[in-house]
Amino acid sequence: MFEAMLCFDEWLRKDTYWADHNAEVTKAIVSRSIAQLMHLSKKYIPTSKSTAWNYPKFHELMHIVDDITRFGAPQNFCAQRPESLLIVAAKQPGRRAQKRHEGVVYELQAAQRLCYSLMINTVHDRIQNGTHAPPLTKPVDSSLSQSCIHESTKGSTTGILTKEPASVDKLTPVYHIQWDTQTNVSTLQMDNKLLHDLNNNFGPVVHFCTEYKRDIYTFRCHPNYGSAGPIYDWMIIKFNIGLYPCRLAAVVFDESTSAKEVHLVVQSTTKRTSAKSTLFQEWDWSPEYISVRPNTIEAPCFVISLRDDNSRVLETLAQDKWADEFTNTE
Repeated sequence: MFEAMLCFDEWLRKDTYWADHNAEVTKAIVSRSIAQLMHLSKKYIPTSKSTAWNYPKFHELMHIVDDITRFGAPQNFCAQRPESLLIVAAKQPGRRAQKRHEGVVYELQAAQRLCYSLMINTVHDRIQNGTHAPPLTKPVDSSLSQSCIHESTKGSTTGILTKEPASVDKLTPVYHIQWDTQTNVSTLQMDNKLLHDLNNNFGPVVHFCTEYKRDIYTFRCHPNYGSAGPIYDWMIIKFNIGLYPCRLAAVVFDESTSAKEVHLVVQSTTKRTSAKSTLFQEWDWSPEYISVRPNTIEAPCFVISLRDDNSRVLETLAQDKWADEFTNTE
């Protein structure tokens, strides 16, 4: 039921809905989906009154299809959802109108302010788009050079990992990290297994950072980001055997090359389990660290840990696909 609500909420935010040539078929599918959502809500949301759902607002959901047919996308005329429509369509113009007038005069001034702001914003956006290059995106054609994708580690927290000389009274290696940060270094604790793998795979001196920017996305792996706790972003990595969600653990600079190539150290999922729903797919997850190239990143993703030992995780479907799932009849 909650997944259906999330899909319905995203469906209401769409810009377009159906084409004229198949309007009747699509509207019938949408009406059935809305009716099913209402049935699930009435069945599973606890209530002490048997008639709690028999009120006009609940019934109004069945009129959304007709309203879209007459007025277009709900986000252009309906303030029920998303409610943020009122901010730009009513609250901001109302604050800019003179309050000493009443009734129609005040409403007219507010409407004029709204029209002015729309025209100014439209002209401003066109000027900006005409003088600035659009954000770079991943080439559709895989044969194109990856060098056209913007990538950077600028502004991230950096560190240098070294291993202290072994001694007879130290059975386990001791690692030292020289941080370049204003954060209290005592709060920047990293997994000792990760430090061991970095030392084994990248040499006795490892230069690394906690942030990698690729295209319009930023991926972080900071042990205490903003002094608010650790943050380790997830991404979809393309391996030879398919696409797998991976958690970023470190961004390493390869000092053996003059170009200072970047390597991403990640923890990858291993296989899908049989548990699956509309929006979630369960994966087995491995704590082992592996190194991948940045050009294997397909997209960011959102993942939820299911167990304390992180052996199982849930990958969510990309949010831009939720709307289509609301009317998916398969």
